[in-house]
Amino acid sequence: MVDRTDNSTRNGIIHHILPRQSVFARKVAGSKEESQIVATNINTVFICMSLNNDFNLRRLERYLSIAWDSGATPVIVLTKSDLCKEIEEMLNEISSIAIGVEVLVTTSTSDEGYQSLKRYLFSGKTVAFIGSSGVGKSTLINQRTKQKKKKMKS
Repeated sequence: MVDRTDNSTRNGIIHHILPRQSVFARKVAGSKEESQIVATNINTVFICMSLNNDFNLRRLERYLSIAWDSGATPVIVLTKSDLCKEIEEMLNEISSIAIGVEVLVTTSTSDEGYQSLKRYLFSGKTVAFIGSSGVGKSTLINQRTKQKKKKMKS
């Protein structure tokens, strides 16, 4: 918990460090067996994978392993559903490796395409988005920001 009283110096006072509830770590570069902490205290991790050429079941397994190891709750977010004709087939493949994990299907073609994420996004909880480049993580985050701004104006 940080308090910044003066933005001109960009200094802050650390008042308290929260205990770690979850830890995302990665192996450091090279052959060392050390790990580097990337993030802590994530409640929900959205594992994003697009339903086009990026779809890869083995990669999804790796992401699930990382999420479970961290202590956060994984949620699979399938993006770009408007570009896929075999959604049911892909959902069946996912269900064979992601037992007990919720799977959300989204699209950026309409505001309703993101409604399923809302129940995970509320004050006091921290979420993270992971996935390959280009799968739609920024689009999901930007859509949420746009929805919040719309709500504030009305």
